[in-house]
Amino acid sequence: MPPMVKRSNVSLALVLAVVACDPKKKEGPAVSADPVTSGSSAKATPSASASSSAATATSATVPTRPPEITTPQACKLMEQKVWGKGVNALTGLTVHELPDGRSAIGFAFGNTPKVLVVDRMGKSTLYPVTIKPGTPMATPPKPAEGSREIMRVTPRAVNGQVVEAYVDYRDIYKDGRRHVGCGSTDHEWISFDGKTIVGKDHKAPVKADVALFKDGKRRELRDCRTIVDEHKAIDSWTVGSMLVATQGADGVTTYKSELVVTDADGKNEHAVHTLDLKAPEKGDVPIVGYEVPVAEHLESQYLLAVREGGRLLVGLFALSKNLKGSFKS
Repeated sequence: MPPMVKRSNVSLALVLAVVACDPKKKEGPAVSADPVTSGSSAKATPSASASSSAATATSATVPTRPPEITTPQACKLMEQKVWGKGVNALTGLTVHELPDGRSAIGFAFGNTPKVLVVDRMGKSTLYPVTIKPGTPMATPPKPAEGSREIMRVTPRAVNGQVVEAYVDYRDIYKDGRRHVGCGSTDHEWISFDGKTIVGKDHKAPVKADVALFKDGKRRELRDCRTIVDEHKAIDSWTVGSMLVATQGADGVTTYKSELVVTDADGKNEHAVHTLDLKAPEKGDVPIVGYEVPVAEHLESQYLLAVREGGRLLVGLFALSKNLKGSFKS
């Protein structure tokens, strides 16, 4: 049987290992409880008559060891295989069930997206994600230029040696540029490419560069994730954290973060939550956004959870991706 891996973004430490087990093994080790202790260790000092009565009672009720309790074992370990070291903890694991019942696990070795396919008997095969040459995904920054962060790998389909997946990533350049993209590897559904307002200290200036604005506004995608519905294979969407800057007549820039939701191919983008970012009395504006969104299909609605600063926001969405009510913290 395949390993019991819940669909999540749980981080791995150093290695990726697959464990196969035999569910026929039911018996487990015997577990016994500690013997019952008497109340003779109490600190109170009884009277002579009370002590005599207590001694008589204690000698009459000698504590006995309870019977052994047998606990069933879920399965017996049959095989374990380590696929390699250098698993990207930021990317984590994302599991998608294929139509034939196999489990496809998306992850990354370093900044190389991979998919591990595990059948019901525990047999596993490791595949590289197929990436179209010439796309932004296929051209990461050179070490002298910057670095890449792969945020999530979500398997989509496995056809022979061709493995399709959604890869969400962020390229950070030393000259202040950024490229953020989410969706298909050959066609990003939501993306940003250009110089960022935000500095290396994750702060934005109160008076930003006018040349970066268009009609007094600036929108930067800071973070995003692709959501795949386990119940509807064709229904995928994206959730992103957008930094919105507005320049006033006095030259002072105000900022807010928007949690945006889009359908596939970036259609029907709309903000579902907004956070005003207040500037301190002196200095720049600390940027707080929305991170690591996850969603689950619950009958006729979606539950979306996302981290915002030091709190967790949870909201219910209609299948049309429209927020029902408001987010709860």
